[in-house]
Amino acid sequence: MLLSAWVLRAAKEGGDSEAQFYTAQRYKSGAGQDAPNTKEAVKWFQAAVAQGLPDAQYSVGCCCYDDGDGVYKNTGLALKLWRKCAQHHHDRVLHKNKKVSI
Repeated sequence: MLLSAWVLRAAKEGGDSEAQFYTAQRYKSGAGQDAPNTKEAVKWFQAAVAQGLPDAQYSVGCCCYDDGDGVYKNTGLALKLWRKCAQHHHDRVLHKNKKVSI
C-alpha cells in the first residue's frame, strides 16, 4: 500500500505544511510502504520546516540532525531548529530545554 494519493498531492502541489509533515512521518516510519525511507522523510520534513511548521522543526532537529538519521549529524543545526520551534512554545522542545540548554 502506498502513501495516500491525496496527501502526496496536497504536499507537492498545494504546499500544505501539515500534509508535508504527515508525508514525512509516513516515510520515516514506513507506514503504508514496504520499508521506511529516511531520505524521502528528510525531504518532506525540510519542506514543512521551510514553511515554519513547529512540529517539523522539532522532528527534523531531533530525529534527523541530532541523531544523524538520513543526514549528516549536525547538532548546531538541530539546536537552531529547536530554538525556532521554542519561539512557538512547542511543548516537546520546551521539555527538551529542561534537559539541554537551547
